[in-house]
Amino acid sequence: MSAFICSTCYKGFTRKEYLYRHEKNHQNIRPFVCKECNLTFTRSDLFSKHCKSKSHRRRWIEHINPANSSPEENPQYTQPKAIIPLIAGPSATTNTPPPMHDHSINLYWFFNDVSPMDNMYWLFSDLASNNEELFRSPAGIPNDIPTSMYQNLYNEDTNSAFNNNKISMTEETRSKIILLFPLDPLQQTSLKRFEEYLDLYWFNFAQTFPIIHQATFDPNTINIYLLVSIIVIGMAHSLDKIEYETSIALNKKFRRVIYDVIEERTELPLPLIQALLLHNFCAKNFADSQLCKIAQIDHGANIMYMKFSGLFENLTEPVVNKDATGDALSNQWREWIHYESCKRAVFFEFICDTQHAIFSKLELLTAFDIKLELPCTDEVWNCTDPFKFINEYQKQPKGLLSHPRIPHESNGASNGKPIPEGEHIESLHSDQTVHVSTWPTFLWSLKSMMHSKQDMEYSLDCYSLFSRYIILHGLVRICYDMRGQNLFDLGIVSNQKLSEYFSRLEKGFLKWKDYFDLHVKLYEEQVKSKGEGQTNSSNLILTLNDYGPTNASWANVSFYYTGLFCLYGDIPAIKKFALEYKSFTSDKVQGLKEIEHDRNDVMIDQWAKSIYGRVALVEACMFLRLVHNNEETINTFSHVPSTAHMAALIIWCREMKRERAYTSENCNYFLPNGDIDYELSRRDAAEYISSILNKEMRKEDNQSEGQMSTLSVVCYVLHLLRNCKWSYCVELVEQMEHVVSTYPI
Repeated sequence: MSAFICSTCYKGFTRKEYLYRHEKNHQNIRPFVCKECNLTFTRSDLFSKHCKSKSHRRRWIEHINPANSSPEENPQYTQPKAIIPLIAGPSATTNTPPPMHDHSINLYWFFNDVSPMDNMYWLFSDLASNNEELFRSPAGIPNDIPTSMYQNLYNEDTNSAFNNNKISMTEETRSKIILLFPLDPLQQTSLKRFEEYLDLYWFNFAQTFPIIHQATFDPNTINIYLLVSIIVIGMAHSLDKIEYETSIALNKKFRRVIYDVIEERTELPLPLIQALLLHNFCAKNFADSQLCKIAQIDHGANIMYMKFSGLFENLTEPVVNKDATGDALSNQWREWIHYESCKRAVFFEFICDTQHAIFSKLELLTAFDIKLELPCTDEVWNCTDPFKFINEYQKQPKGLLSHPRIPHESNGASNGKPIPEGEHIESLHSDQTVHVSTWPTFLWSLKSMMHSKQDMEYSLDCYSLFSRYIILHGLVRICYDMRGQNLFDLGIVSNQKLSEYFSRLEKGFLKWKDYFDLHVKLYEEQVKSKGEGQTNSSNLILTLNDYGPTNASWANVSFYYTGLFCLYGDIPAIKKFALEYKSFTSDKVQGLKEIEHDRNDVMIDQWAKSIYGRVALVEACMFLRLVHNNEETINTFSHVPSTAHMAALIIWCREMKRERAYTSENCNYFLPNGDIDYELSRRDAAEYISSILNKEMRKEDNQSEGQMSTLSVVCYVLHLLRNCKWSYCVELVEQMEHVVSTYPI
């Protein structure tokens, strides 16, 4: 049924945006102009298609070089459109194409068009030849995370270093906080407890999101609003329920106060921007449902504050002079800290926006808005004085190396031979030269994940856990955007091309995992060698980043599964199916809601019986096994409850759509008072998960898997969510209770 009808030609469309796109054909507005061919277009996708045509290429080459009339004779063709390089800096924006040199073209430029497909085309286009062999979707069940490496990834003993740096707060600072925020619980809070809130922030939050420079952090001189936002997050991680509720009240008061301070300003200093970002993250993930909704409104305002303040466009790394001394060296270090903090604030907001999109369907940024180099190494960021900084800064590797061999790539041994800084490299699969930055940019790193036959790569020591976390969010965001934009439905790409894009995206996740595992393995070998007094024989010696079993490691591992769920399952459709299960009956009048419900039901039915459903089931079991062994992470990482909720719905949804007769459940997981029998559900859930994974490892036929109880998994996750301290889990609990109440008996 076509719900949206064109008033001019009466053609019907299923979605409003399709109608809006079609109506442009009837308007006499043609903003896209090809000067070479003297043609105009109503839509950017039509203009982009024309620019890729042979006729346009021939005319464009004739315009540039009349002597060459054949496109094949001049391979240095590029689209004559406004383009932006990946390397951030003063020359990051230009309105002219890159210079045309003999046998030289920058492969890392991308089109800055209003159409999202231009950026997608750049992202998925080959870095090498067009004959590259792709994985056929899906690539198969990815290997599980080695139990010996990650079984107890969350370990407080490994994070004790963060508690050694005790920060002294004065009574005067405490009085300022109480004066600005006159809440009764705060007035009764001792100075020592305020310091403990700061410790909780560094321990539980800053390891995953290192956006505040701890080495120069002074609670008595820092911006008071930034200090309070840090205290709120630390207070939210307290095990005391009253203190957690106080953090929510303080966060609500904080919002009213800080917007009074901002007033009508549009350009803000970095400390206020950092305070807004931390407040918004805390409101979205650690507060009640009301503040969570308000955070989604404020999220857009934060992005605009950052744009108006120049954080997205005008960031340029200050020159680091290794010969500087005295005040010049100190000023140089402070300037660099400000630059790096601005960059990390941008990446932190991109991570927040990606999680807003996945968990709340609110998206404002794209991966292509982030035209920055990745954060520096841990050693440089954690330097405590300018002398250590200049020493560690010079250790950072520059330029490209032959990249290490990883499981999902068949070429490229690691010989550690660097490319001299400022020079070009010749691709073994192309006749064109690649111009690169001396430090990996976000978009370069994101694109490199999509391509396996790439002979050069930046050193592993360029990538901290925070950088890996950023790249992972980039992959997840591309996956979400491709599903959200329904590129295939829009007719922008063919079914074959969409399958190719999926294969590359799947390869990106697997390659990210391979690099992460390699980094952790080499780090552990290095630690072991040091303990035994041996010299590490590997030529990949990692000294600049910490890949030990910290909170940051667990955040990477757990969010990796979030990405796989988005890749192998349509999460919004699965949630919709769970929410509406048994809410519609066939005897109702078929209105728009019923039609949409039936359409979603068919989609879920096809997914559950496909190989994607099988892969999603296995990945869901792998993630829940990690949670089963590390249940404390539910109250540590804000995304873990939502991801556990996703995993339970994937398992339940696939079982509901299996072609089998439901069997009676012999176990009752509910106690007389309505609580869940934790021990019983936990034990049966572990048996179910192990059975699914063991069957997959043996490659057995899974027709009998439906006879096993999935109710134990649903009840186990429901118990974890009921006992989760984060208030936003109330909505997740309601959805899971609906699933349990409609479960077939």
